[in-house]
Amino acid sequence: MNLLKDLRTNWKYIFILTLFIVIGILSYYYWYLPKQVEEKILEEYGLWQRNFNELVAGYVVLQKVKGLSELFGYIDQTNVYLEIIDYMDEEFIKSLEKKIEEGNTINIKSDGNILFNLGCLENNKIIADSRGPDYMNKETQETILKSTKENPVSIVLYFEQELGKGCKCCSFAKKVWLY
Repeated sequence: MNLLKDLRTNWKYIFILTLFIVIGILSYYYWYLPKQVEEKILEEYGLWQRNFNELVAGYVVLQKVKGLSELFGYIDQTNVYLEIIDYMDEEFIKSLEKKIEEGNTINIKSDGNILFNLGCLENNKIIADSRGPDYMNKETQETILKSTKENPVSIVLYFEQELGKGCKCCSFAKKVWLY
């Protein structure tokens, strides 16, 4: 069969073949590639591949920062950090330090200690994006906000495996409660 002689008939086969190739490429990008990227990200996070609790002790540090507002650009907000002075798991602290060194700005390091971001202070309440009402109860919030260097608080941070996403009031922890 000569392709040029039978062009009127062969264009249908060429079109169908091209369509299958395009569908195959799009399928690869839609289903296979994102899964590979997600697995690579989770592999790099190590500790963060599983759900876990972490017991930490520390005291509250409030910092005014420029937050991002979806409608109005940058706004001033108060971030609530727990300056971690004691912890149960060295791997947890090393993992946080690694994230900070890699440029993650949710948590920060100050004077050798990790400042773990619990969220934002709004109307005397600690809130965190996408964390719902059971993120932290009233007693836990009040105790954290009253903590000082001389009177630290012990809390449990609960983490679930999830990929990061943009947020205004960020926290790695899914839930927080008193120990």
